[in-house]
Amino acid sequence: MPQPMWLPPLNVHNSYSIHVTANQYDPPPPSSSSPPPPTAAGHEFFIRVNTKVDFFPPETPDSTVDERTIKGLSVWTSFHLPLANVVFDMIDLICSAPFPLDRIHWKSQRIDGEPHASPIEDEYELKETFSNFLWELLTAPCNADRRVLAVTLAIEKIVRLTADEFALWASWYDEQAMSSESFEREYEEAVSRPRGEERGVLPEVVYKGEDGKEKCSICLEEFVVGSRVARLTCSHLYHGDCVLKWLKRSNACPLCRALVAHLSPPT
Repeated sequence: MPQPMWLPPLNVHNSYSIHVTANQYDPPPPSSSSPPPPTAAGHEFFIRVNTKVDFFPPETPDSTVDERTIKGLSVWTSFHLPLANVVFDMIDLICSAPFPLDRIHWKSQRIDGEPHASPIEDEYELKETFSNFLWELLTAPCNADRRVLAVTLAIEKIVRLTADEFALWASWYDEQAMSSESFEREYEEAVSRPRGEERGVLPEVVYKGEDGKEKCSICLEEFVVGSRVARLTCSHLYHGDCVLKWLKRSNACPLCRALVAHLSPPT
C-alpha cells in the first residue's frame, strides 16, 4: 500500500538535530526454561531499532518536554543475530535511516554502567561508535553469564518548524481528527510504516574521496567529492539513480553479487 501524500516530508527542513540512544536492557525471561549460559558459540544479539521523526514548534525559553509535537515517522525494526560476530557485518543496515545522519547527539548505557554522551559528526562515526558499544557489551564482565544481549537503538530526528508552519500542520491535524473518527488511527498506522529516503529507497552517504578517485561501476563516471551516493549493505558505492535502475532487474550488488536488502519497498 503506498504511503499517503499528506504525511509530513522528512528531509526538506534545515533546522534539525539527530539524537541516537543505545541502551542495553534485560530481555524478559523465556516462557519455558531459562536460556543456557554462553557456550563456545558465544553470545546472541537481539537489537530493536526505533527510527523516528518528530516535528516541534520553534524552541523558546518557555519550551517544555511536554510541548506539542507532530509525529512524522515511528518505525520499529528487530534484528535477532544468533552469532554475535554477525552483528558487525550488519552495522550498515542497523544504523540506517530514511534521512541523512549528521548533527548527531549520541547517548549510550550498559546495564552496569553510567550513561555516556558525546557529539558525533556523521554516519561513519555513528557506525563506529555503535560497533564499539556492542563490543563493550561482549567483553563486559556483567554479561559473562548472559546468552542474549538485548539492545534498543533509538534514532530520532527532531525538526524545528517555523511558528507559522507548525500552526498550519497542527490546525490541519485537528481538523482531520474532528471530521473523521478513524483519522488518528489511520495516521498512526501511516507513520509506523517504513518510508524510503525521498531521493530513493537506499541509504546515502557523503562521498569524501578518501580512497582516491572512485567511480560508479554502472555508469563508469567518477564520484564528485561532497556529493551524496548510495551505499549498499556490502559497502559498495553507486550513483543513487544508477543502482536503483539496476535493482529493478537484480537484487544483487553489481560488483560482489551480495544480496541487497531494501530499507523499505519502493512507493
